Parts: sequence; C-alpha cells; structure tokens
Amino acid sequence: MFIYYYMYKIILAISEDGFIADSTGNIPWYIPHDLKWFKMNTYKSSIVMGRKTWETFKKPLSDRQNIILSRGGKSGVIQLYSVNETYDYFENNEGWIIGGTIAENFYRKGTLLYLTHVHMNVNNGTFLNLPDMKTIWKSKTFSQNGYMYTFTINIII
Repeated sequence: MFIYYYMYKIILAISEDGFIADSTGNIPWYIPHDLKWFKMNTYKSSIVMGRKTWETFKKPLSDRQNIILSRGGKSGVIQLYSVNETYDYFENNEGWIIGGTIAENFYRKGTLLYLTHVHMNVNNGTFLNLPDMKTIWKSKTFSQNGYMYTFTINIII
C-alpha cells in the first residue's frame, strides 16, 4: 500500500455529535490533558489557523510559529490569504492545521488527523464534517474535569 505524506497534519478536538465549538463559538469542555497533548504535538512547529480560532487566543501560542489563514489583514502575525498559498507554505515547512472549519480544506488522502474525541454531545454550534479515515492509533479512554475523552491518530483514506 502506498502512503502519501504531507508536510502538515491536522489536530482537533471534537464532540461525539461532530461539534468543535458551541453556539457561542467557545470550546464547551476544559480538559488540561488535551491541552498538553496539543502542546506536545505542535511544540516548535508552525500552526495554521483561521481567523475565528486566532481570535480565541489572548496572545500567540508560545514556541510555535503562529500563522493566520484569512482574507482580511491581521497585523503583527504571519498571514496566508488562501488555501493554495497555505499548500505552497507547506511545500517547504512542516506544521499543523489547528482547529476550526478550515481543516476541511486540507482533507487529502494520506493526511494524518489527530483527534481528541470528547465523549459528549454539544447539539448546536460549529459542526465539522470528518473525512473518511482509518484509525492507526487509539489511546485508552481518559477522564478529567468530568469529561471522558480518547485520543486517536488517523489517516485520511
């Protein structure tokens, strides 16, 4: 079997019913272990996010090259203006697509998708369609702050 390899990976947390944010645009869970998982994987890497994800941060994430994918101007940060420009960036740079619905633009066969499955239903908010994928690694199920969750690494098929 031939495996594709892209210079980027995608990392997201998602509810059982497919939501990545609630109706106010906020993440409806607080799981410090998931934040450590995110930091461990993205540390010293480029991270590309959409404007809405960027606006949820109080400041750039430390020890990472923060890049915003948006058509509107954002001062003080590196900005890419299109999906194609982002693909061009990843021709020479490794990194991550983090959060947000922009991830759907980067679903390509062979791309690795790191998911935190939060075992709860959100029912309303920002829904994310997941691609067809095969799980290549799965953690045990953890519990923290009243939330059950599982980490998986998947390959888009």
